[in-house]
Amino acid sequence: MVSGRKPKPVRRHSVTPVHDWAEVPDVAFEGAPGLEGEWSESVRDWWADVSSMPHCALWKRADWRFALDTALLASAFYGGDLRVGAELRRRETVMGMTADARRDLRIRYVPPEVEEEKRSVTAIADYKKRLRR
Repeated sequence: MVSGRKPKPVRRHSVTPVHDWAEVPDVAFEGAPGLEGEWSESVRDWWADVSSMPHCALWKRADWRFALDTALLASAFYGGDLRVGAELRRRETVMGMTADARRDLRIRYVPPEVEEEKRSVTAIADYKKRLRR
């Protein structure tokens, strides 16, 4: 006979997810606001990476404001102020700049849908002619 209390059953994943994955076509985003004013080349490169992420298509005005504010931190960091590095890293995680951050945000890049070529009767007839040759 074993002494002690009976073990409780183990329940795994008993909570249903709050939201599903956001699937975004893996195409660079175009249409982001530009950086106005004088910025270093490092910050401009950083902004090119941030503003072309495919999931930027999901961003609203407040998200872009957050990203532009983060550009100020990036400017300070690349200018030598290493004290802002931790905050910059946290903000980049919130924006989903790495694969791990996107996974935590439940953002998944999917191949873009390719429109199929519409086939008409004439296209099929041409195809059959080529086969006969």
